[in-house]
Amino acid sequence: MRPVKLVISAFGSYSGKTELDLTRLGDHGLYLIFGDTGSGKTALFDAIVFALYGEASTPGRKPDMLRSQYADENEETYVQLDFEFNGEQYHIERNPDYVYEKIHHSGALRAIHHPERAVLVLPDGTALSGTEAVNAKIHELLGLSCEQFTQIVMIAQGRFQELLTASTEERNLIFRQLFHTELYKDIQEALQQESDRLTRRIRDHHHDIGRTVSGLKCTEDSVHYTDTQALIELGDAVDVKAASAQAEKIIVEDNYRLDQKTRDLEELDRRIASVEDGIRKYEHILQTYEHYNKANSRIPELTELRDKSAEHLKELLGEEEKIAALQQKFDLAKQSLPRYIELNRLYEIVEESKEEARKLEREADETEAALKLYQAQKDQDEKEQHSLEGADIAVLRANESILDMTRTIEQYEKTADRYQTLMDSRNTYDQYVEQLKNETKYFKQKTQEYHAILGAYLAGQAGILAEQLVDGHPCPVCGSTTHPRKAEKSVGTPSEDRVHDSEKVMNEARDAAEKTAREAHAVSERIAIETKEVEEAFAAAGAAEICDEAMKDIESRRQLLLQARENAEGELKARKAQADRLLQLNERLPEIREKIEEASKRLAQMRQRVISLGEKSKYTFAEAERLKKRFPYPTETEARRDMVLLTKAIEERQKELDRRKEKAAADQKALDKALAGVDEFRKSIEESGGSTFENARVQLETYQNRKEHLKEEKAVTQEEKEAINVRNALNQPALNALIHIGAELDQDIHRKEWIDSLNQTAGAHLNEGERITLEDYVQIKYFDRIIDRANQRLHFLSDGQYYLIRSRQKDASVHEALDLNVLDHYTAKERSVRSLSGGESFLASLALALGLSDEVQAQAGIAIDTMFVDEGFGTLDTEAIRTAIKVLEKLSGQNRQIGIISHVEELRERILNQILVTKDLRTDGTSSGSSAEIHCG
Repeated sequence: MRPVKLVISAFGSYSGKTELDLTRLGDHGLYLIFGDTGSGKTALFDAIVFALYGEASTPGRKPDMLRSQYADENEETYVQLDFEFNGEQYHIERNPDYVYEKIHHSGALRAIHHPERAVLVLPDGTALSGTEAVNAKIHELLGLSCEQFTQIVMIAQGRFQELLTASTEERNLIFRQLFHTELYKDIQEALQQESDRLTRRIRDHHHDIGRTVSGLKCTEDSVHYTDTQALIELGDAVDVKAASAQAEKIIVEDNYRLDQKTRDLEELDRRIASVEDGIRKYEHILQTYEHYNKANSRIPELTELRDKSAEHLKELLGEEEKIAALQQKFDLAKQSLPRYIELNRLYEIVEESKEEARKLEREADETEAALKLYQAQKDQDEKEQHSLEGADIAVLRANESILDMTRTIEQYEKTADRYQTLMDSRNTYDQYVEQLKNETKYFKQKTQEYHAILGAYLAGQAGILAEQLVDGHPCPVCGSTTHPRKAEKSVGTPSEDRVHDSEKVMNEARDAAEKTAREAHAVSERIAIETKEVEEAFAAAGAAEICDEAMKDIESRRQLLLQARENAEGELKARKAQADRLLQLNERLPEIREKIEEASKRLAQMRQRVISLGEKSKYTFAEAERLKKRFPYPTETEARRDMVLLTKAIEERQKELDRRKEKAAADQKALDKALAGVDEFRKSIEESGGSTFENARVQLETYQNRKEHLKEEKAVTQEEKEAINVRNALNQPALNALIHIGAELDQDIHRKEWIDSLNQTAGAHLNEGERITLEDYVQIKYFDRIIDRANQRLHFLSDGQYYLIRSRQKDASVHEALDLNVLDHYTAKERSVRSLSGGESFLASLALALGLSDEVQAQAGIAIDTMFVDEGFGTLDTEAIRTAIKVLEKLSGQNRQIGIISHVEELRERILNQILVTKDLRTDGTSSGSSAEIHCG
């Protein structure tokens, strides 16, 4: 990344707009950023950092602090940077989120908020806007965070002096920030946390084992009862394998008992089933005796019913011939029905035609009435439409009139505001003038007092000096060792402190008067601007001169316009209502005309259809009357009535005949069934062994009593089985839990041994060797590479005298893995870097900073085309400066720019390309900000 053009406005110490074309400095080599201390040299680097990242380069300084304290209230704070990256040009603009104060026309201070903004223009012209989008793209391009950028691009004496002389603990924090080695520290902490977690889990597992064993169920008559109680008493100390084995023994014993109870229940079920067979047998015998007696008693009754039904059937044998004759007559009547259907259809057509004609007549009347209403509505709407013509144009004109009045009213109000502001400013100016008169008078008074005190003090100096003369010692004025006539000190000679106090009061009076003068001048300038604005406003309002009378006239006109606008707005409301009504009529009239046309067409069609239906009904009625004369029955109704009577007679006779036949057959069937049942019951009794009714009853009671005893025995056995199932339902999950907990316990114990071993290594808890943590080890590797890179430059900078060496830890109890020493080849001794002189320390710091920058760039996989070196050259002699410049020139090579920030005059003579930063001063000697310009040799 190489800056090409930098524009800053109201930023840092720069009050106005400063534009620097950095291409004038070339594309490689050294250039100097020169200026007095505090002039704003480092602020240029701050501007580059802010443009790229939206942050200040100084830690703890927020972006909203970047606005220049010298900036005019109308000057916007922003930074623009054009930079080159990988051969392509980028443009970025940013301004911070800041608040500044502005004097309102009323004279009051107002806080103005300017929100944060960021825009990045890519080489293809695409523009990204918004802080998040621009920050993400910059990080993607450069591959560096803001913190990394400032650490490797800016080599500041103070910060890298701290890095050179830092302790292991301080350097540990620096490297953690640079190389993000907190990951390894997190690993150490994670290992310890995992070890602690596994310790708690193992303890919890033992507690769960004790709690699970306490829940094992074992009856007192079990052979395992004593061993189980002994395990329960051990509590959390119980061995999981022994507990699992004991639980398994209890379950095996209960399963054996459960199998036995199952077999006992199966045997009881078999015996109960056998008894139930006997119960069913004797219940069947008793039921058979009951059915036999009942069936045998009904035989005489059924025989009598059968005989009566047979006699009644003989009486109806002649009915079949009568039914056949009635059926023949019915068939003849039915054959004549189709001819009546045709006749009835003709009469129906006549009635349908008449009904349709009547319906059409009604619809035609309704259509005609609607048509009249439509016509009347059309006439009324057309009349109203004509009366409202021009309402829409009137609305437009009224709107324009109101708008013109509103603009004039706003102009009058603006004129009033500016006039009031001007009056307030003039009052303020008068107050400042009066105050300045008083302060000037007071200053003159204090000036006279000061000169009087100073004169008295100077006049009394001879007496004060004479008091200090001693014979034999020379006079500091004339050199004489004898002092025959000493001057005498005047009474009331003021002291030197009184002179200083008087001078201080005089200066404070002068400063106060000058401040008031500046403020009065500022108000005076503001009055000139405001007077011009008021003159323009009064001229626009038609006032001849600026005065209260003219202002009253303007206010009077404003009030009249307000009333006129209110009246116009009322008129506009009425005109809008008329325009809306006109629009409604314009939309409705075409619809009404269309409805009139459709109704007229439909009415003509309905009238023509009524005539056609009348002709059809006349012709059809005549045809029906002609056919009616040839039919045997007067009407179809009489023919059908005769058929209904015949059908009823046939059905009644046939129904009675069928009923008698069914009754005779049913009575015969009932008799046959009863006789068969008696024979069947007799055979069943004989097949069952011929047991008597009383014997069967006694046997049934015996089997029933035996069944009750077996059921009671089964219930007891079932309860015992359920008790075993309940114990198994508790003991089996307990066994499963013990097996699962035991497996987890083994895994956790094994994992804890492994984690503890890693924790011992990563946390530097080993008993032998150099005790360093995992994070220390990683940082040491980074530090060794940084030292190697630094020594390549320190060798040249120190003429081969110094070589940086990482301190080797000698005492395992002292943490000094990142301490730094220096080897002095002139004395062949190793000593602390803190023993280096100021110049030597700067050179070592520079070498270490460059080594660190190289390492960070190597880790990020990037190359930095621009670097800055801030101060530190003031501690070097001429030869050391020459050597340092050679190193930096070599570092810049053919493709890197290095800017040296310094106020050392000697560098200005050696480095021709320069950015000169100067403080801008007011006439009273106070600072008004800074400015910068490029000079090329």
